[in-house]
Amino acid sequence: RIAKQHPRIEAMGDVDELNSQLGMLLAEMNEQGLSELAEALQPVQHRLFDLGGELAIPGYVTLGEQDSNDLENLIDDWNGELEPLRDFILPGGSRIIAQAHLARSLCRRAERRLRRGRGDERRGCGGRRELGAHRHGGDLPRRDEQLHGPRRRRLRRLRDRRIHERLH
Repeated sequence: RIAKQHPRIEAMGDVDELNSQLGMLLAEMNEQGLSELAEALQPVQHRLFDLGGELAIPGYVTLGEQDSNDLENLIDDWNGELEPLRDFILPGGSRIIAQAHLARSLCRRAERRLRRGRGDERRGCGGRRELGAHRHGGDLPRRDEQLHGPRRRRLRRLRDRRIHERLH
């Protein structure tokens, strides 16, 4: 028996929290008619549940190299359809984009805890890149994305917008 503050138990909680947030994101995707994207992400929920089992039973392994490879291939396919990012995307703009960002950040935290809980550098929770690929094929409303560029560029855009408004 180990303490509830043990890194492995904390990692189990983080993986569970991520799985719950992913469930909210998938529900929102289905409500907004993005069922194809939701279906592609649905297996991640099952992998997270399996990962919780691995954490709960030391020595039990259910996820293999092929799971990671399948996930990486899907992400590469999606990213191949997108233009390279020139700016960071801020969380927000729409509820679904904010939920995708929240799931991605929860995944990062879970990955850090997993490494501490396992005491090794094995794979993480297997979803951060996939959740970050939420821009796939324009499925999510990209017009709602809030970009973050360098401060000078943002100020220049604001100045240009004000000048344009004065002239017209």
